Amino acid sequence: MVDWMQRVLRPENLKPGIVKPALYELAKDVEKDTKIINLNNTLHNRKGWTVAHSQAFRDLATRILEVADVVCYTTHASTKDILADWARDKAQSTFLDEAGAISMPEALVPWFDGRPLVLAGDRQNRIVNRGFDLAREIFYPELGDKFEYGDQCAVSKRPGASQLESWLRRQFSGIKPSPTGKIWPVFINCLHTAVKTIGTSRVNDGQAEIALALMETPIKAHGTKFGVVSPCSATKAYLEGLFRQRLDKSTKDSALYKGLSNVQVSTADSSQGKEADVAIFLTAVTQEFGPGFVKDARRFNVGVTCHVDFLFVIGDITTMDPVKESKEELRVYEQGGRVRTNASRSEGAQPI
Repeated sequence: MVDWMQRVLRPENLKPGIVKPALYELAKDVEKDTKIINLNNTLHNRKGWTVAHSQAFRDLATRILEVADVVCYTTHASTKDILADWARDKAQSTFLDEAGAISMPEALVPWFDGRPLVLAGDRQNRIVNRGFDLAREIFYPELGDKFEYGDQCAVSKRPGASQLESWLRRQFSGIKPSPTGKIWPVFINCLHTAVKTIGTSRVNDGQAEIALALMETPIKAHGTKFGVVSPCSATKAYLEGLFRQRLDKSTKDSALYKGLSNVQVSTADSSQGKEADVAIFLTAVTQEFGPGFVKDARRFNVGVTCHVDFLFVIGDITTMDPVKESKEELRVYEQGGRVRTNASRSEGAQPI
């Protein structure tokens, strides 16, 4: 909504042949509206906001909704104010994203009786802890063996994936190539890291440092976009601290500064729907400590399904063997020759 409002308030950026005619006409109309002109000036100057401006803002948002074909919002927002009016009176169908993890009560909020419903999601994704899993009860059982990824998931459509695969093979001579038409994940096996308990959470400094080292070269060379997921909030906080230290030593116009500034670190519980071109699942566990949260199916599935192009898992591979949910992943790593081991302390945090 904010994006389209900015476009409407600056109609010189709209071209008749590119945007919807109704939106272009709306932009031309508001050019002559004194209330909208005053609103635009106030937004530009960032001062003088009044109740009248709030009403003008609402009126403009309503007018934009009137010419919209698609409106994206959260299920909660679909019940609020002008969005609820649009959902009830204008919308002709409902699309639910992240349906693999939505509960029945939440799914029913934006869905009106008799209206077509389309669900999209990943059946591997984190399952909700309460309620009913709409996708699993209704959608996936009907799908059965007919499930397949769309054409947009093909390796040929993801040049960044092939680029990182080539870089990986150059850096890690022992890593075997992925099968044709696929990009398999890589496990960075850390043998000499330790887990520390901080309050009710845990941190693995060594694995966090390895994650940072792993990101630096691809960010510098290719501008690769990373995201990190860890089951432990203390490990998340430690890695974010490492980022700040590294950024303090970098110039703001450097590729590393720009890339590292945009890396989002999430816990498995807060990462729902947050995808990245390249994801690092930072398990933060060791053989001495045991699998910890990795044995939780929900958290494990989040960690290995947040990537678009490439997945790295950092941890101790011995912790994966007894965990039922990770058996298939373990087979890919070991039988596919996609394990890189940091075998000694002298290797430090340099897996590349």
